[in-house]
Amino acid sequence: FPTGRLDRRGKVLAANDAAVRFAGKPRHELLGANLWRAFPALAHSEKGQWLRRAMRLGHGAMQRFASASRPGWHVVLTVAPVPGGAV
Repeated sequence: FPTGRLDRRGKVLAANDAAVRFAGKPRHELLGANLWRAFPALAHSEKGQWLRRAMRLGHGAMQRFASASRPGWHVVLTVAPVPGGAV
C-alpha cells in the first residue's frame, strides 16, 4: 500500500516504494518536496481539502475517493498524527 509521511506544512518526509510508484515521480523528487507544490491538482481537490483538514485537526481519519488518475481505482487516504506531522 502506498504510505508516506508529511510534516504539518505538507513536506514529504518519507514515501514507501508503492507510494513512489503511485506518484509517478522518482523518490529523490518526492522527499523534501512540498506535497501541494509537487501535485498542484491535489492542493485544490476534494482529496487535498480533506487531507489538509484532517492534518489541521490532528486526529486519525480515513476516507475513500475515486482516483482521478486511474479510472476505476479508488484511493483510501488514512491520516494518523505522529510527532511533527502525519502519516
